[in-house]
Amino acid sequence: MPDKKKWYMWALFLPAHFFATYQSTIISVAGAEITGWYGISGAVAGILAGAYFFAYAVMQIPNGILTDRFGPRRLAAFGGIILGLAAIIFTFPVGLGNTTLLRFLTGFGASFGFIAIMRWQSNWFSRAQFPVVSGLTAFIGNLGVIFGSGPSVYLNETIGWKNLQIVLGSICVISSILVFFRVKDHPDKSSAGAPYPIFRAFRTLFADKRSYLSAGAFGASFGMYTVLSSLWGAFFFIHVYGLSSCEAASYLVFLPAGVALGSLASGFMARLFKGEQRAVLVLLSLANAGWGILIFLRIHNAMLWIYRPFFLLIGLCGASSLLVYTTVSNYTPREMRGAAIAFTGFGGLFIASILQPLCGMMLDRSLQQTIGGIIKYSFSAYQKIFIMLFLINCAGVFSYWLVIKKTGLMHNTC
Repeated sequence: MPDKKKWYMWALFLPAHFFATYQSTIISVAGAEITGWYGISGAVAGILAGAYFFAYAVMQIPNGILTDRFGPRRLAAFGGIILGLAAIIFTFPVGLGNTTLLRFLTGFGASFGFIAIMRWQSNWFSRAQFPVVSGLTAFIGNLGVIFGSGPSVYLNETIGWKNLQIVLGSICVISSILVFFRVKDHPDKSSAGAPYPIFRAFRTLFADKRSYLSAGAFGASFGMYTVLSSLWGAFFFIHVYGLSSCEAASYLVFLPAGVALGSLASGFMARLFKGEQRAVLVLLSLANAGWGILIFLRIHNAMLWIYRPFFLLIGLCGASSLLVYTTVSNYTPREMRGAAIAFTGFGGLFIASILQPLCGMMLDRSLQQTIGGIIKYSFSAYQKIFIMLFLINCAGVFSYWLVIKKTGLMHNTC
C-alpha cells in the first residue's frame, strides 16, 4: 500500500486524539460558568475535573488488552463517538450528577484513542519510522492541551466554549466514523498475529514490580503537569495575581508548548544523553528543580513574564516522561507491549485523577476569602500544593531509577 494511504489513515485518528487532550483542560475554560450553574466549591470542581482522568485511567489496562485482541480500528471508532457525543451533551446544564457522569463518559471515550493509535502505528510503521510518527502523535495531542490553555480561552470570549465544544465534538464523531470505515488494522491479513490470552496478560502485568514503578514514574510527572495545566494553574494566577482567565492562559500555554516541543525532541534527547534512561533521569530532575523554585518564589506582578520561559522549560524537560514508554517497550515481550504501555499510561491518569480533587480539598482547608460570592485562595495555600507535587515528582524520579536498576537497562539504546 502506498505511503500516502498509510499517512491518510493515520490522519483520521488525529481529530479525536486532539479533541481528547483538549477535553483534559475544558474545566479550566468552562469552570467559572459551571461553578455558577451549581454553586460548587473547589473540592467539587476538582472532582468534576478529575472524573475525566479517573475514567481514562481505569480504562487504560482493559483498552490495551482489548486493542491487542480486537484491533485498534474498532476501539478507536467506538471511543471517539462516545467522546464526541458526551462532550456535546456536557454543554447543557443537566444537573451536577449528570454533568459529572458526562465528564466521566468523556474520559471513557477518550481513553481508547491514544492506545489505539500507538498500536496501529506499530502495525503500519517500521522500527525506524515509529519514533518519528509517535513524536508527531504526541505533538498533536499536546496541541490539544495548548489549544485548551490558550486559544480556546480567547474563543470563549467570542463564540463561547459551548459552541466551540459542539463544533469540535461533531468533528470528532465524524472522523471516528471514518476511522471505522476507512482504516485497516494491518497492511495485510498475514501480518496480524494471534491474540494472546487475556488472563495471562493480567497475571504478567500485575506480577512484575516494574509495571508499578514505571507507572508511578510516568504518573508523577504527568500528574503534576495535569494539575497545573488543566485547572489549578489558571486559578493560581486568578486568585494570587488577580488576572483574568485570558491573562492566565497567556502564561499557562507555555507549559504544554514546552511539552509539545519536548515530545518532538524526545528522540534527540535520548541520543544526546546516550540513552533514554539517562535522558529521563536528568530531565525529570531538572523539571523537578523548577518546581522547587516555584514553591518558594513569589514573583511580583511586574515580573510575571518570567513564568513564560519558566513554564516552557519545565514542559520541555517534563516531556521526557514520554520516554518511559520506550523503556517499558524495551523490557516487555513483544506480545505484551500494548498492555504494558497501557498499564504505564494508567499510572499517569490515575495519579492525575486523584490529585485534582486532593488539591481542591487542600485549598478548601487553607485560608481563603470570598469576594462577590467567589472563593479565592492565597499564595500560601497554593504553596502547599506545589510542595506536595514536588515530593511526588521526587518519588517518581526515584521509581524510574529503580526500574532501570532492576532491569539493567542503563546503556546506550540509541
